[in-house]
Amino acid sequence: MVKLSVGDASARFAVETKSAVPYVAHVPRLDADRDRLRRLGNPLLYAPRVSEGQGRALTERGWSWIDELGNFDLRAEGIVLRNRIPRKKGEGKRSAKALPTGSVGLRVIRTLIANPPEPIRTSTLAAAAGTSAPRTSQVLQQLRTHGHAARASNSTWDVDRAALLELFLADYRGPGGDRRWFYALDLASAARAIVEHRECEPVISGDVAADLLAPRRRPSHLVAYVRHGEIEESDVLVATTSGSEANIAVIQPSDRSVFPLAPLHGSGATGVIPLAEVTQVAWDLLRLGGQDRLEQIEELKAWILRSR
Repeated sequence: MVKLSVGDASARFAVETKSAVPYVAHVPRLDADRDRLRRLGNPLLYAPRVSEGQGRALTERGWSWIDELGNFDLRAEGIVLRNRIPRKKGEGKRSAKALPTGSVGLRVIRTLIANPPEPIRTSTLAAAAGTSAPRTSQVLQQLRTHGHAARASNSTWDVDRAALLELFLADYRGPGGDRRWFYALDLASAARAIVEHRECEPVISGDVAADLLAPRRRPSHLVAYVRHGEIEESDVLVATTSGSEANIAVIQPSDRSVFPLAPLHGSGATGVIPLAEVTQVAWDLLRLGGQDRLEQIEELKAWILRSR
């Protein structure tokens, strides 16, 4: 128990000490501890280190907290005290945000979400993602800094795939690159026409891909990614100059992690269709928007998390 006085205000804090704070998605697991402490005073969690993300999550769940580095957020009636020790010059530049921006780092994130090795080790994750061990280690440490990953042991990692999927959908900046717009009366025929351009190595995303993985609604938009070359106008694909007039986007992306490492196919009325990396399908569906798509996104998320 700790009593704190600030000016005319004073409050009693009931302290819970932890050797490590759960990463962000698991902070709600501390609710029972918080409720138990509230019978004695204002719940206060003390730990060796509390990241910015963990701190925000703790505050949102009704905790005050303090760590050994001098960071704290203390709240009670009449008291609000906060402090975050500034980073040293140059420290943390690579991990200002939890989600990497480069294709290699994003490939690691996508693999953790959709196809993680079991257990997760730096070496096995690097092999699964087709990336180097040093870069994979950097990504894991970046996630750890922001409370999205934790050490399960000296050699293994614990990652909440569902929380990481939400992070990706919220913070991913998009594939970038060049794009062309088309309109088609029949998206099934359009998908077949695009896939026939094998020299471009196309993969399909958007409504058409989502419908093949988690059917719920009639597709109205198609997104296609090509590694190289161009998809030309045809009897099926009519070129447009504006996205508002189009229902098809063909993109040669800067972010090559949109292409799956292992072939991913969907089968339906369109035949066998090569699909974009599944987290990209979910992101494209989210960007297209609409209430009916939001419901389909939830089903697609469940499919992704079941699929490994």
